[in-house]
Amino acid sequence: MWLKILHVHVFALMMSLTSVAAASSTQQPQRVSGIGISSEASEIVWDKWGVPHIYAGSRKEAFYAFGWSQMHAHGELILKLYAQSRGRASVHLGEDYIESDLYVQHMRGPEIAQDWLRRQDGEYGDYLAAFAQGMNDYIEAHPSAIPEDLKSILPIESVDPLMHIVRVILFKFVAGDAYSDIIKEMGLGSNAIAIAPSRSTSGNAMLLANPHLPWSGYFKWFEVQITDPNVDAYGVALVGVPFLSVVITPDLAWTHTVNMFDGVDRYALELLEGGYLLDGKRQAFKTDQLTLDVKLPDGRLIQKNVSRRQSAHGPVVKNDGKDIAVRLVGLGQANVVKQYWDMAQAKDLASFESIISRLQMPFFNTVYADANGEIFFFSGGRQPDRKMGDWATWQGVMPGTDSKFIWKNTLGPDVLPKLRNPRTGFIQNSNDAPWTSTYPFALESSDYSPLVAPSIPPHYRAQRSLIMVSQDSQISFEELDAIRADTHLQTADLFLDELISAAEASQEAKLREAAKILRNWNRRTDVYSRGAPLFIGWLARMNAKFGGDWAEDWDPSAPLTSPNRIKDINGGLAVLNEVVEQLEATHRTASVPYGDVFRIRLAGKDLPASVGYDDFGIFRAGYFRPEKDGTSTLVGGNSFVAIVEFDEKVKAKGILPYGNSSLANSMHFGDQLELFSAGQLRDIYRTRSAVDEHAVRRENVRSASQSTSLKAGSRNQKFKSKIEADF
Repeated sequence: MWLKILHVHVFALMMSLTSVAAASSTQQPQRVSGIGISSEASEIVWDKWGVPHIYAGSRKEAFYAFGWSQMHAHGELILKLYAQSRGRASVHLGEDYIESDLYVQHMRGPEIAQDWLRRQDGEYGDYLAAFAQGMNDYIEAHPSAIPEDLKSILPIESVDPLMHIVRVILFKFVAGDAYSDIIKEMGLGSNAIAIAPSRSTSGNAMLLANPHLPWSGYFKWFEVQITDPNVDAYGVALVGVPFLSVVITPDLAWTHTVNMFDGVDRYALELLEGGYLLDGKRQAFKTDQLTLDVKLPDGRLIQKNVSRRQSAHGPVVKNDGKDIAVRLVGLGQANVVKQYWDMAQAKDLASFESIISRLQMPFFNTVYADANGEIFFFSGGRQPDRKMGDWATWQGVMPGTDSKFIWKNTLGPDVLPKLRNPRTGFIQNSNDAPWTSTYPFALESSDYSPLVAPSIPPHYRAQRSLIMVSQDSQISFEELDAIRADTHLQTADLFLDELISAAEASQEAKLREAAKILRNWNRRTDVYSRGAPLFIGWLARMNAKFGGDWAEDWDPSAPLTSPNRIKDINGGLAVLNEVVEQLEATHRTASVPYGDVFRIRLAGKDLPASVGYDDFGIFRAGYFRPEKDGTSTLVGGNSFVAIVEFDEKVKAKGILPYGNSSLANSMHFGDQLELFSAGQLRDIYRTRSAVDEHAVRRENVRSASQSTSLKAGSRNQKFKSKIEADF
């Protein structure tokens, strides 16, 4: 029998699970001040956007309810993700997952996670067990919520969320394309802006959180509020992860952006007599064997024997047919879950900075604002302590024959770039280098190791961010929202005038007509903007034809307004002519509205998009998949978006475009797409009164503390014996 639960709607509390209720009525549960709920239970209040607001009497019950609510909203996705994180998806999901399983197993993800589980601080091993228990209990209470063909993945155990973190954070965000045959997702990005009181019309600090991630798989966000005796945190967690990554509390808020970070090295090995050459000598690989069970389309299982190798550099994988060893940071950072819960407990910048300096998260920039009016930027992560060269030295594949390239340690937080309360009154990051985190620039790359980050100019989206904020000396909440929604192309300001002038002077009527379209264009990617598809098509073809060398070089004396010249204007006109012909063939006119070409297609809806490619300097970024009919479908970019102001009460608006459920039959799958298409945000309900006003469903849930079936590292006997046999 699986773990016992108490799961009832408050309106039917006395009518269901009578025996459990009667047994518990003989004791008076302890009440926790300020929450009004038993330390033995949690109340989950679901608002009209499908956001669960968890009110828990203890940290353990908060984890339990967190797992329960994630399984309610994303059950199918979580089971698939956890199967992949175990490196055992092919036995459940089929042979399409063999390569993914091989990568996870070669990189030893399950072993890393098991080590992390053994090293959890304090009670966090028990909390992870409660998180897994909440997921399992939800499925036991709602067996029809999960397709039968996924139930073989059950039960979830306490190590599963750690395996998932290892796969997502270490193998994707840190390792990136170290194994490019497997990891082919689009680039990752984000925008973040913190406004100090000196630059705010209200005298309050503000924060814009705007991560750009794909809208699928392990990049999907789950929006939630968690309140326990020590935490009141609203934000989002990556699906299946037991902590919030972007957070709003009554005291502070933070968000992350993907930083210019190099936490992985690849080494080309020279094989020698069954081993590899290192420092002039043959070295033997550390090897072991395992067997993968693979489900075929007809349901039969076959076995695939796998030989794993590890060199002094790290695990060995095949990349483009070559033997490549991978060395990455973060393997020893077992307590990332605890760090993030502690960050959500912080009350001010001093305590927050102390906690984030543990560097349990081996990646990401952090941009922060708080109720005291302080703002903060930290280019965090576990940077390798490489002993030679500069940033460029360590890009690409390193020689694997010399041990001098094998680094041993990582840099501490004191030598990483950070910025506290700059005189400029703002901080921004749009995945640019830390040196351009405010303007005029306040950080100098020469003050840091050349290995920390490259000394490069701000890219087009970062230029747009810096221009919008630096040119507005007093910013209101509404103006920050307008910045968030901005679709102006920075590249249009840099190159459009020259292109138009050349086209107008052309002898070709088609180019002169294109010049008229572009001159009348508002330089935005609004739904009705005519000219945007023409200019964006021109930019894309220029990049494809000339690479990054079609424009003049960046000018350090004009950091926000250069480059601004086209090297080969005649080549640029030829490309423009090609794009006109393409648009006329697919859309009958080169002046087609942007929203007719770029579409949002999800949950049975087909809506116009106004987001655009960030490579072209659009702050409101989106990533698209080209379709055969000449349109493009949005597949990522703006994901969770929030604007926060620390007034007497925290003011917050946000949006999760694809909705807070990935289940196709959920009313919250895609329920915010119309708002997103229109460029709007919705209210975020943080206070209990606002939550109650907009509540649509309530439930009480409680973990079964007497259960022992989910102790750290265990599954039921069937699964446990299987794992022992494989490893």
